[in-house]
Amino acid sequence: MVDDTRRNIAAQVEMYGEPLARVFGRLVEQLGMTQAALARTLGMSPAMLSHLSSGTRVKIGNPAVQRRLDEVRTLAEQMDRGEVPRDEVQPRLDGIRDSTGSWTATRHDMPAQDATDRDATEAATVRALLRLTGPVPQLRAAVALLEPEHPQLADLVRTYGIRSLDDATEHLRRHRDRLHPEA
Repeated sequence: MVDDTRRNIAAQVEMYGEPLARVFGRLVEQLGMTQAALARTLGMSPAMLSHLSSGTRVKIGNPAVQRRLDEVRTLAEQMDRGEVPRDEVQPRLDGIRDSTGSWTATRHDMPAQDATDRDATEAATVRALLRLTGPVPQLRAAVALLEPEHPQLADLVRTYGIRSLDDATEHLRRHRDRLHPEA
């Protein structure tokens, strides 16, 4: 059992860059919330958050939950940098919690959002999808393989899979007119 837990935590480090217990603990502390509140915001049960924290479970299997985790991590980073005032944190957490993260909705099915929110949501979805295909070290290896022959594709994997969600959102914002000329 102890060896299984160690293997699971090592797999989390491979997949997420650090154990999920550390990620969740940091978010709880930075955002001043309980583990149960974090679980609700992410869209998972407190029991699942506990299983992930303890290493009983290895990974987040739901892409929408992974996307919400990325958004909460970005919010915490923005708050630490002083970009988001403390009084705006809870409304943003509520918005993250209430997002569906549907993989089947089209742009026209989604609730109205301003371009910044839409860009962040879309970038987070691409990021979650890439990270489901492989952990960050595998994405880095893929970038190294792609770089010599396909540098633009390597840059996409690097930007959306490895760099910060803010970088991915900014990249999407710069290219929005080419993606959706009607927007």
